Amino acid sequence: SHYYHLHSADFEDFIVRLEKIVSFVNENFVFDFNNVFYKDYSNLMISTLNEVTRDRILNPHANKVLWVDPHFFSQHFFIYDESDNQLVDFIGRFENYEEDAQDILDRLGVSGHQDPDGRQIIPHLNNSPHKNYRDVYNLKTRDIVYNLFKKDIQTFDYTF
Repeated sequence: SHYYHLHSADFEDFIVRLEKIVSFVNENFVFDFNNVFYKDYSNLMISTLNEVTRDRILNPHANKVLWVDPHFFSQHFFIYDESDNQLVDFIGRFENYEEDAQDILDRLGVSGHQDPDGRQIIPHLNNSPHKNYRDVYNLKTRDIVYNLFKKDIQTFDYTF
């Protein structure tokens, strides 16, 4: 979805650029926000993606000194700590957005807005009508993405 929202370059070119960024993250990620990794990551993102961003207005971070966009972090970094301990007891999926969001609200004891039939209204904001990710990849881009996000693909049981 990041590609569809911000980039105008060829998809394969985008994936090749993504490979530089995600490889760097996978090899250098640390949980300490004060670590030089974040500055180096920011510089790499800006230098790699500025050339393919559709519009500088859509990329307000392009001229900033530090731009830490978590879009390119493996998702397991958000649910496991540095010792590989799982930090959450439930993982929701966008493919089941309404049901999983409702489950999370129920677990937290949070009530939201209800429709006239009493069902919770949980809007899925910023979703975009684009092709299923499986239909966009060719063999080269699929292999690149699989190798970059292998742990996520296995952890969250995704397939191509």
